[in-house]
Amino acid sequence: MAWRKFTKNDLASVLSQHEIDAYSASVADGTQADPVEGLITDTTAMIRGYIAKDPSVRLNSDKSTLPPEVFAHAKHFIAFDVVARFPVSNTEERRLARESAEKFFKNLPAVEQGEPPPPFGKSSVIVVGEEAKIALTGSNLI
Repeated sequence: MAWRKFTKNDLASVLSQHEIDAYSASVADGTQADPVEGLITDTTAMIRGYIAKDPSVRLNSDKSTLPPEVFAHAKHFIAFDVVARFPVSNTEERRLARESAEKFFKNLPAVEQGEPPPPFGKSSVIVVGEEAKIALTGSNLI
């Protein structure tokens, strides 16, 4: 799959529209940028940084995009930060999902043990995330 930008719509499965809107409206004077977009931008940069640690992976040139294979973890990472802004506690489920996402991202550069991957190309396969075992191929990395 082609890389694409992670958007507010991608959060819909883990946050209600009310939670997203409340967080967006939490900017005091309304002249600042949408804080949800800021979280998305910061999380995207963090994930791309982890992906870039593997020299055999070529990042998409559009710095606002991610491979869709990491979206499931990105949404849990961001959702925790949205809820944490309010005077309510994150649920245990959200805390565990955030911890799982952090672990996944920290393991992103891990290449499956065995023979080194072939030279980069459409047939190259890099397995990222020890738990998830997501295979990113050359065709979905560019």
